[in-house]
Amino acid sequence: MKKKIRKIFKIIIIILAVPAVLLIRLLRPWKKIRLGKMQSSRIGFITGIPLIRWNEKMAGLREQSIDLCFPEPFICNQRAWEEVKRKYRCSSFFGIMFHANRLLPGYRNHEIIWGKSEDTFDILSQSPPSVSFSSQEEEYGASLLEKMGVPAGASFVCFFNRDPHYLDQTLGDAHGPGGWNYHNYRDSNIDNYIPAMEEMVRRGYYVLRMGAVAKEPLKAVHERIVDYAFYHRSDFMDLFLFAKCCFVVGTNSGPYSLATTLCKPVAMVNTAPLLSETNTRGFRNVIICPKRYFSTTLDRFMTLREILDCGADSFARTEDYERHQIRLIENEPELIIKTAIEVEERFRGGWVSLPKYEQQQEKFWEILGYKMPEPPLWRIGAHVLELHPELLL
Repeated sequence: MKKKIRKIFKIIIIILAVPAVLLIRLLRPWKKIRLGKMQSSRIGFITGIPLIRWNEKMAGLREQSIDLCFPEPFICNQRAWEEVKRKYRCSSFFGIMFHANRLLPGYRNHEIIWGKSEDTFDILSQSPPSVSFSSQEEEYGASLLEKMGVPAGASFVCFFNRDPHYLDQTLGDAHGPGGWNYHNYRDSNIDNYIPAMEEMVRRGYYVLRMGAVAKEPLKAVHERIVDYAFYHRSDFMDLFLFAKCCFVVGTNSGPYSLATTLCKPVAMVNTAPLLSETNTRGFRNVIICPKRYFSTTLDRFMTLREILDCGADSFARTEDYERHQIRLIENEPELIIKTAIEVEERFRGGWVSLPKYEQQQEKFWEILGYKMPEPPLWRIGAHVLELHPELLL
């Protein structure tokens, strides 16, 4: 009974908001006003698309509309949300107006279409930092780093993986029966990243394992490797660490969007689906290592052409792979190490690309080319095609 009353009350409130929406439409000849939902439950959204679109708008590359936004009931990171509110007008009331707008014809003219998470115009590297800190925040962040064992001025690298624990713990059964299992094909084992962490330590870096709600503590034991996900973790430090690190080693989950929005070089390993990034321009300074596609029907790893031909390059649900009898195989530690080294050497200007690497890149794009309307900003990892030549057959 209470649910019915709340539903009726909500409908009444939405109807009462219709006059405000009509006013928005009357103002359209002079100034376009749009309404949009912020997917505030995901760090990958609120630190990604809205901040990219803001930079594009400031550069005159997007329509100069007034955008009114509203959050979801759950906000995953309060410090990130503060950053969004500095750039957008945000209120829960705009959600009521959003639904009222949908009661009228032509509502799409006044909705924000966020689009894909990509640096379409290659604007991020030319823009001021998307996340800024006050002098007090700078001092506070530096003091917390020292408490973690990272000295002032020391260089550090952020690592992260994707596991199901975050969505299971924070959003629970919000997705209905089966929960978030349809995303499990994107998971990877943090243990496979440890050799790459140790290699970065040998190269003089400190390493911080990132994550808001991680499944298992890190098994690595070294004074320069900090399991931040389990110790000292906070909303503020999530942003501060990504903003101050040298580069990032991770996968295509939420923190990746934060890293790329902040223009950090990224080794994006264990990428799945293959076209999660390869059907967009992506971001500058990103090196991609996709998971391997093993066909149980063929009893072998699939070529890039076979992956594209059956549509597996864009499968977005675990059951899609199961139905086509495809198993996604994680990148081996050796490949993660080599890719982390490639990004590190590119970061400090010491990378030398051999002719064979460039030939392999050209072959990769020759096969994939028809999927791409524009040249990409990212690259496939040099050692992906060297260690897994079957992709290019």
